[in-house]
Amino acid sequence: MQHQLSLSSIKEKEAKRLGISNEELVVADLMCLGYTDKDAYAIAFQGPIMAQGSELIANERNKTVKSQKFKRALEARKEVHRESGISVDADVDDELLDKRTTAKLIMSAAMKQPADSKERIEGLMKYSELMRYKSDDVEGSVTDNIHFFLPLKCNQCPLFEAHNKKRKDNNETPLRPDEINNLARAKQKYDE
Repeated sequence: MQHQLSLSSIKEKEAKRLGISNEELVVADLMCLGYTDKDAYAIAFQGPIMAQGSELIANERNKTVKSQKFKRALEARKEVHRESGISVDADVDDELLDKRTTAKLIMSAAMKQPADSKERIEGLMKYSELMRYKSDDVEGSVTDNIHFFLPLKCNQCPLFEAHNKKRKDNNETPLRPDEINNLARAKQKYDE
């Protein structure tokens, strides 16, 4: 059973007009946006085809991408994207698009679709997913917070243990857990 990519009727008509499959249309569009042929093929041909061996996949991908029919379709898709104001001339095979550029491209493409179309809704959903900020992906001049989690009892604290080890190494008497408050007060007094 072969996996068939389901697209809107508009996109399916475009693929038919160009004489390529739905998957090949997606590969062409992704390549126009800067994806490598390998990444674009992996995205468009998910499922049973991608479960095959990597050598077989590479052969199928090369056969698809190097065919004259696909090359003509790719040039036609580049022209469509140029007319839409999307830069497709840059050679970005080894360069990743940043989040903002990708978001702009998705928003631009989504807004060109009919108001209640499935493509527009999906594009806007992808845009909102992409623009959601994750705690580890914060932009700007935000400082990172470092959190220390100390145990509830001093004798379980690695800092306390290290301090006592240092004292032992210097032939000093290790502190008892109840003496830690005295140490903190002495430090406070010293700082004043």
